[in-house]
Amino acid sequence: MRVLLTHERFAPDFGGGGEYVVLEIAKHLMAEGIDVRVLTAGDPRITEFEGVPTVRLPIHRYRFNFAARRIEKMARDVDVIHTFNYHACWPSLRAARRAGKPIVCMAMGLFRDAWIPMKGRISGRAWRSWERFLVTRPYDKVVFPSDYSRDHGVELGVRPDRAIVNNPGIAVANYAPAERKEDAVLFVGKLDVRKGIHEVLAAARGLPDARFRVMGWGDQEATVRRD
Repeated sequence: MRVLLTHERFAPDFGGGGEYVVLEIAKHLMAEGIDVRVLTAGDPRITEFEGVPTVRLPIHRYRFNFAARRIEKMARDVDVIHTFNYHACWPSLRAARRAGKPIVCMAMGLFRDAWIPMKGRISGRAWRSWERFLVTRPYDKVVFPSDYSRDHGVELGVRPDRAIVNNPGIAVANYAPAERKEDAVLFVGKLDVRKGIHEVLAAARGLPDARFRVMGWGDQEATVRRD
């Protein structure tokens, strides 16, 4: 079986946890004996990462929305296209229909109303509408990482018979209880509105006697350090 994975970024390029999910999916499929190839944006000189073969288009990730012809060309000899929101799913759907291939889209994140504080009132509404448009296209299946996110997808208009849940696993061998626990509240994640970092900062200000630790990255890092 041959699977084409399409995503706007692929390791070693990371913008968030989504790229890690795509990498792990690729590696696990290959471990099952499936022929995996990845089409993404980035440096074309990088042709593999951790054993996963990649083709990288030297374009900005937003321009991946216009890469349908290239996706179609790579999809001619595969059995299924596995894509992800945001900027790879729409061109991949068009390529799949022209090539006569089934397509699965994984919705790794749905920002919904969080687009407005992230992008502003005007741009945020446009991004929110674009998100709804993308996730409700007629993919053969739409995969969600949790029942909670599936419910949100169905509320946006995804057909329930096409919406399935595939919970990401956790490599428990990578974790172990500490010999000595610290009395602290720990936040780990991308430092942006959607992840709730500002709520954590508000809680820290309201609980001055409690210790808070933050581990993450993102556009709000300077604000977090200042607060």
